Amino acid sequence: MATGDVISIACTRGLIVFRHFGIDLGDGTVVHLATESDGKSMSVQRVPFEQFAVGKPIRVEQEVGESLPRDLVVERALQAVGKSGYHLIWDNCEHFAREMKTGVARSHQVEDAIKSVVRGTLAGLSCILGRQSMAKSVTVLSNARVAMSAGALVPTVIGETVRFSSYTIARSLNIEHEKAHRSSRQAAYAATAIGGFVVGGPVGSVSALAVAVVSDRITDKLDPAWKPLVQRRKSSDVDS
Repeated sequence: MATGDVISIACTRGLIVFRHFGIDLGDGTVVHLATESDGKSMSVQRVPFEQFAVGKPIRVEQEVGESLPRDLVVERALQAVGKSGYHLIWDNCEHFAREMKTGVARSHQVEDAIKSVVRGTLAGLSCILGRQSMAKSVTVLSNARVAMSAGALVPTVIGETVRFSSYTIARSLNIEHEKAHRSSRQAAYAATAIGGFVVGGPVGSVSALAVAVVSDRITDKLDPAWKPLVQRRKSSDVDS
């Protein structure tokens, strides 16, 4: 670890696994957005390294994009100490740390969650359309559409669960974001195809995999449209 690094630890809240982020100042302290002593409000705090880590392994985040000079990262982080405010989607601890490091407030965790919701919605629509159309088909095609509709929603849920789990495991092994993202996508495809086969046989497997691939392509295409909603680009100085 070095001065100005974005660092993170693994955390859990119920069944939800996530990572908590901060900026290493290089002097044994960390600046992060965290809960205050009242247990309710959130603010940017400078704490000892051990207090941030709480006994957990620390990972240095490498995929932060183009970084600002380290001394500027430290200066920005120190200027932010004491500022309050938090929003899960637009202003969480990862947004804060990456903003200090690069000037762009973003959260891979939020972005991936949004993509999962979009993929699930598309699978749900596919399931509904498949069932509505089967009444207009002859028996053979009707059976195929039943398999296709049944092979969309449930396998998608299975696939997204596998995607999230494999991504979390990969990141815990210090695999960088993009590589972990690619490997978890392949794992999701395999799990979706297997789930589709269990639910709807060969047709269900093919349809579930098709829905997964198409959904991924759609969410990738939508990146330029929705990313400005969850990312904020700021100047090199922290707003006063």
